[in-house]
This record gives sequence, C-alpha cells and structure tokens, in this order.
Amino acid sequence: MNIGEQFKGLDMKNLIGGPLTAAAESSLMLARTTAEFINQVGFDADQKARTVLFKYNKQEPGEDGGLISQEMSIDIPLLAIVPIPNLQIDEVNIMFDMEVKDCVKEESSMSGSGSFSAKVGWGPISVSVSGSVSAHSSNTRSTDKSAKYHVDVRATNHGTPEGLARVLDMMAASVSPNLIGSRPTDQSGAELTGDRRERSQKLRALREKSMQLESAESAARDSRDIKLNAFARKAQSLQELARNKFSSDMANEKDDKKKLSEDPMNSFWNDLQIGARQKVTLAASLTGDEAKIATLCPPVKVDDKDYTSYTTASTAENEFTAAIKAHIEWEKSQKAVEDNKTEYNSVMMGVAVAK
Repeated sequence: MNIGEQFKGLDMKNLIGGPLTAAAESSLMLARTTAEFINQVGFDADQKARTVLFKYNKQEPGEDGGLISQEMSIDIPLLAIVPIPNLQIDEVNIMFDMEVKDCVKEESSMSGSGSFSAKVGWGPISVSVSGSVSAHSSNTRSTDKSAKYHVDVRATNHGTPEGLARVLDMMAASVSPNLIGSRPTDQSGAELTGDRRERSQKLRALREKSMQLESAESAARDSRDIKLNAFARKAQSLQELARNKFSSDMANEKDDKKKLSEDPMNSFWNDLQIGARQKVTLAASLTGDEAKIATLCPPVKVDDKDYTSYTTASTAENEFTAAIKAHIEWEKSQKAVEDNKTEYNSVMMGVAVAK
C-alpha cells in the first residue's frame, strides 16, 4: 500500500466536528450554570432580590459648631457584591497531524558450507584438489506510522452579563442610605443636652426643610416658564391669523381703510411675545379678573385708526390665566424659602448668643 492510501478512510467529520460539538454543549452547560447562580444566589423564593444590610456611623458638622453622629443603614443587592460566574468558551483549536513512514528493507540470508577433495594422477604425475562452498541470504521488512490529535480549548470569565449589569445599575440608582438615628454631640463626642440639644435639632430640621423648599421653588419656576412659553406660542399663532384677516380686509375695504399700516398690528403681537413675562408679572400683582384681562389686550389706536379688531388677544385668555397662576405659585414658593431662611438665621443668632 502506498503512502497516499494510508489517509483513506479517516473519519474527518468526527475528527473535526466532535470537539466542536463538545464545545457547543459545554457552552450551553456554562450558560446554565450562570443562570442557576443568578437565580439561586441573587433571588429568594418570592423572586425578590436578595440584599445585604450594611450599618455604619457617619458624622457631619452640626449647625451650632458641634457634630451630628448618625447611624446609617443601606441595603445592597447581593449580586452587586459577589463575582458572577460567567465562563465562556472563546476559542477552539483542533490540530491533527498524521505521519506515515513506510520503510521496507529486504535482505536474503542463507548460509551453508561444504568441502571436497580429490586426487587425480596419470602415471608419474598426480594432482590433489580440495575446496569449500558457502552461501548467505537475509530478508528484513519494517514499517513506521504515527498520528497526533490535539484539541486546544480556551475559556475566560466574561464577568457580569450586560443585561444583568443594566438591571443592577437601575437597582443601584434607587439605593440610598437610610437614617436609623442621630444624636448631636460636641467636639469631644459628648452628647448635647438641654437647650443646646433642642437648638441643634431645630437648626437641623430647618436646614432639611430648606432643601425641600428650594426643590419645590425650582419646580414651581420651571412650571411658570413652561406656561409662559405656551402663552408666547399662542400669541405667535394668533399673529398669523391676524395677518391673514388684515390682508383680506385691506383687499375688500374702502380706500380710506387701505391706508392702515400692518406695522402697528405686528408691533402689538411682537411686544406681546417678547414681553410675555412682564405682562404676566404685572397681571399677577393685580386683583380682579377684569383688571388682569385688560393688561392682556388693551385697545390699539394709531393716528385715530383703530386696530383693536386685529390685536385682540382674548382667545389667548386660557394660556394667559394659566401663566398667571403658575407665576403666583412660584412667588409663594419663593416666599416660603425666604421665611425659612429668616427663621434659620434667628435660631442661629440665638445659638451664638448662648455661647
């Protein structure tokens, strides 16, 4: 058999496909292991995330120069603090080497020996003859075949899966430390008592209230701005309607009315849009709905020509009223912030006097 025929009959499908199939099955098993770990370690029987409770003490400066010792607690999702087994097969290398050595050596070997002698003579002459015979033959055959089959699999831990990481980020965003208890102390750590303790607690409560009021004031200001923008957009749309009406009237009316200019009408609407904030602020300071609406659409006359029919803004009354109400609420929230600051400063001055 020649060397080429030695490779015939090799099951290449199984030689190559076998390790790849095994790698795919291993990947499935590794993924199942990750899923089971997340399910069993990360969630309880009610499918709620398991958490670990941490408690710690925190100190921050007190309002009266002392310290506030706070006992805090925080619940951390267990999956956020333990490594997630996420082993994945990254690479599979299959190497198959086959070497055929066919070396044939023939050597015949046969040995034998023999001897003979003879004497021949004729008359006075005689001859003696002697000799030997030997033969050697040998036969040797050798064949060498070798094969190497090597499968190299490389797998690494890919860490927390992307989907789980996003879920943990959302959970972390909702996690915040909880205050279990707090106590005011002086610089040496001794707990405050009596009037000084009461003042410290009062100042702390006012500071916390201040943060809440400032947040409410910011929200009220944003709401007021949204309503103002809605009022300005309404004025812009009404200006387009007024232009169309003006153009139509100028085309159909008598010559004396055609002398009207479009500029005063456009000026009214432009001023209304640009000065929306001032107009709302002024209206919010007035009492009575009629007075407020009068600031919205006063009569417009130029050179004894009446433009009121083109400058009436009564159809923007809803947006105007909404902006006024939002402005009033913002002013109330501003006053609440200022009142809280005044009270805070008064208590601080009392603490300073006590010292």
